[in-house]
Amino acid sequence: MNLRFIDGGAESGAFNMACDYYFARRIVPAGEPLLRLYTWENPTISLGFHQKTTEVDFTACENDGIEIVRRPTGGRAILHWGEITYCMIVPASEHSGKQVLQEIYRKIHLGILNALNETGAGVALAGNNKKPQPHNPLCFASSAGSELELGGKKVVGSAQRLVASTVLQHGSILLTDQHLQLPKYLRLPPVKREQLQVQLREKSTHLNLADTPGLRGNIAEMIAQAFTCETYTDSLSEAERSEIAMLSAGFRVKRD
Repeated sequence: MNLRFIDGGAESGAFNMACDYYFARRIVPAGEPLLRLYTWENPTISLGFHQKTTEVDFTACENDGIEIVRRPTGGRAILHWGEITYCMIVPASEHSGKQVLQEIYRKIHLGILNALNETGAGVALAGNNKKPQPHNPLCFASSAGSELELGGKKVVGSAQRLVASTVLQHGSILLTDQHLQLPKYLRLPPVKREQLQVQLREKSTHLNLADTPGLRGNIAEMIAQAFTCETYTDSLSEAERSEIAMLSAGFRVKRD
């Protein structure tokens, strides 16, 4: 089986989310999996599929040029800034059980872990006894089992959703500490904002690595190995790009 690897550049937040969802809806059960690595044209906050927009300070975001989008997956708010973002689409049955989804989650993280540790990063899988905090608005304020940590702190945050006949999983590989600025853009009392800032510093960190073609290629190769695939590098076709652009507006979040 082949893995299609799209080594993408910087796109708008709305385009990135539309692209992830587009491929999740398009790949057929017997099709090949797809991996896309990408970045963001502007700093962008992505909200989980069910997260309330009232949690966002739109004025602060507008003042600092922060884009706001809705993810097609669940979870909590993420500030995408200074990271490599990955999206993996894996064909699966809509009747796939929890064990299958957990195995896909683990394989993707294992591939990323192996690629990062070839740089000497020292990343490890979080223990299975760790559970996310359901009422915390910040994705990087807690780790769950099989997520990736550095020195006991979360360094890769991921979200997963079963979409028709595929599993969509995407997440952030933190290369800088820009994600720590997220509480500044949430509608919170000053004391609560400061508490969340402390939580982020205590529970998350970054890799201090450069985003290079070599690192990206190694991530693709190691994920392919985890799924027993051969990888080939590709790009978005003009037809794909056009169709994704038409979907993009549906992922923008605007002030009510």
